[in-house]
Amino acid sequence: RFVWNHFHMGPFLRREAWQRWCLPIIHGFFASTKCSSFGWTFEVTLIARRSRFYAGTRYRKRGLNVDGHVANDVEIEQLLCDDSTRHLSRGHVMSFVQIRGSVPLFWSQEATAINPKPPVVYPRCDPTLSATRLHFADLLERYGTPQLVVNLMKAKKVDHYEVRLSKHFEAAIERMNRELPASIRILYRPFDVKNHAKSNPIYDVFARLAESIVSRVGFLHTQSGVYGSPQRMQSGVVRTNCVDCLDRTNVLQFFVGFEVLKQQLTALGLLPEPRLDFDSQMVFVLSELYDCMGDHLALQYAGSVAHKKYQLLGNRPRMIPIPKELVTSIHRHYSNSFGDCEKQAAINLFLGIYRPLDHPPLWESDSDSWVHHQELRDDYNPGNWWQRPLQVYKENMSVLREMEPVPRPLPALEDGIAWFRSVHSVWKFTWFEKLLSRPLEPTFVSISVSSRGISPSQLSR
Repeated sequence: RFVWNHFHMGPFLRREAWQRWCLPIIHGFFASTKCSSFGWTFEVTLIARRSRFYAGTRYRKRGLNVDGHVANDVEIEQLLCDDSTRHLSRGHVMSFVQIRGSVPLFWSQEATAINPKPPVVYPRCDPTLSATRLHFADLLERYGTPQLVVNLMKAKKVDHYEVRLSKHFEAAIERMNRELPASIRILYRPFDVKNHAKSNPIYDVFARLAESIVSRVGFLHTQSGVYGSPQRMQSGVVRTNCVDCLDRTNVLQFFVGFEVLKQQLTALGLLPEPRLDFDSQMVFVLSELYDCMGDHLALQYAGSVAHKKYQLLGNRPRMIPIPKELVTSIHRHYSNSFGDCEKQAAINLFLGIYRPLDHPPLWESDSDSWVHHQELRDDYNPGNWWQRPLQVYKENMSVLREMEPVPRPLPALEDGIAWFRSVHSVWKFTWFEKLLSRPLEPTFVSISVSSRGISPSQLSR
């Protein structure tokens, strides 16, 4: 799903002896920072993995295809690793996963140079919601229950295209919930960010919503490194969307990540309870990670950096000059109107979706929907469509729960010498500092726990 060079590795994967030459490529975002507080060093990592299924640019890829794969499908993982042991085979490792993706319905928008916000059209009719059902069945198989869906689109103006799309999405969720048992129904939460932000701050609402989300799904935590059995696990996932799944979505996902960080620091013993002020430096570090991730994901999908209208700076909104936001909108509109066609063709060619020997030339077609969409069959017989995905999920999780910790020793001295000789040629004039990657400088963050009555025994855990 997330290996973008899977098509190119196909001949190598068919032969076992050649598989070791394969280097998987993941498209998305990666950033890591090292923090230190009260002598305890830990590393915070943010990874965004973009799906190769139904991949493309903003107005070229909307909604979903017949197989249930949505556009702009990104899985985001936030990791916190205890760096005091200097090795991932021991110590605390924590992980939390959340996703974003386009509204799982058949809809699209036609990009034009005249209209920067083209209307939403519904090119296909799926009265049985077969593709939408496949999408949520895939989420059940990968993440289990509960399934939390947060919709951040507009809900006020009746004639607005965004409102109509939101109502269609809500109706689809209600219809699937009538089929699902009460214990595994999809938890749907709409929140009109734009209209709410005109009169009230949205940050308190996002903080309460994030706390509710994390308390329901939890996060993975192991005290024996990445090879040990977990003490607690994440069950379920939160799926966030707006129209583009970029600007508003990134803000909510930051608040969810902030709530997860508080829970993780509490599990490490650095906090007595999951409370952390917005003015703390730790929040600033996490906010920079999510801001950088939002810019990269927006550049990949929409052609410009993300809008910063709802971003935080400490405990107050970040004041972005209106001309700068206007330039971002112009840059995005220009890229969508004049550059996305070639960009989409390059993506299709790289992923192996478009094959020049089998398909007609690109200049003979004004759309690529014929290579992304298959025939939509009208065979409505869902049955208990959720049982098999949940069974596969339980089987996968049972293997993880029964896994025994595997001790992984640190590399021997002889191996280190051999590695040093393989990268450092003594007969060449080279700088040794350039051969080794520069270690991350720790960011000393202030987590004021002394005023909250933490005992030294809690810090020594």
